Parts: sequence; C-alpha cells; structure tokens
Amino acid sequence: MCVSVVGRRCIILRASLSLIVGGQVLMMKSRYLGSRTNNQAEYEALISALESEASLQAEEVICQLDSQLVVRQVTGEYSVKNLELRRLCMRGQELTKKFKR
Repeated sequence: MCVSVVGRRCIILRASLSLIVGGQVLMMKSRYLGSRTNNQAEYEALISALESEASLQAEEVICQLDSQLVVRQVTGEYSVKNLELRRLCMRGQELTKKFKR
C-alpha cells in the first residue's frame, strides 16, 4: 500500500492485492482508493480480497491483515463504534460466511 498521511486521514495512493496459491501468483491487482483512514483502507482491502475469492468460487480462504483491530472486529472480538467502519465490517463478515474457513 502506498500511503501519504495528512492529519488523521491517509491518502491511499494505491492498494494492492495478490492471490497466491501453492506459491504461484494467480492474480495481482491494485486500485486507487483516495482519501481514507488506515482502518477504512484495511477493510476495503479485505473486502476486495474476499470478493475476488468468492468470484473464483474458493471454498477456504486465509487472509493476512496488518490491522489487528480489523481482524478482531470482523471476528466479533471487538465492537465497532464508527458507523463507516461498522458498515465495512458487516460487509466483511457477510463475505466470510461464503467460505468454509
């Protein structure tokens, strides 16, 4: 992720996603996100990854995230107070239900 910090908001210049199976790169993509907080960007990356996996009809997915907060919110260990993050978290939780693991 290429980031420029302005005050409390990040300007995410580019977010990248790689799909690697058995050591082989199957997909790489990146997109411009605009102005987001770091947590919003983490959620959007997770959602993008899960949507990509769902479109490939994957049964199991392992996601590795930089944000412990996002992981714990999606798994329900932490509550989500921010309305925008709650919307993103609910979308992430909805997508995780499409997979066995």
